[in-house]
Amino acid sequence: GGGSGTSAALDEAALLARRLLYHLASQLPEDELEVAILSRIDALSHAEIAEVADCSERTVRRLLQRFDERLERLPAELQL
Repeated sequence: GGGSGTSAALDEAALLARRLLYHLASQLPEDELEVAILSRIDALSHAEIAEVADCSERTVRRLLQRFDERLERLPAELQL
């Protein structure tokens, strides 16, 4: 089959994404991880996240800024 190369590439991308998530989950404080998931995966607004996480929108912005800074410092092998 001619599609096996694509499948292998997708499997490798999924593995990289999983490694990235496990790495981040092990490194992040719980509040930062929660806010990052609500923002980046669930696509909630800062106001919605503040309500769910029981914190201020300012705290949400600060935690997301910290999360983004962590992403920039990831080892090259974990970057997508």
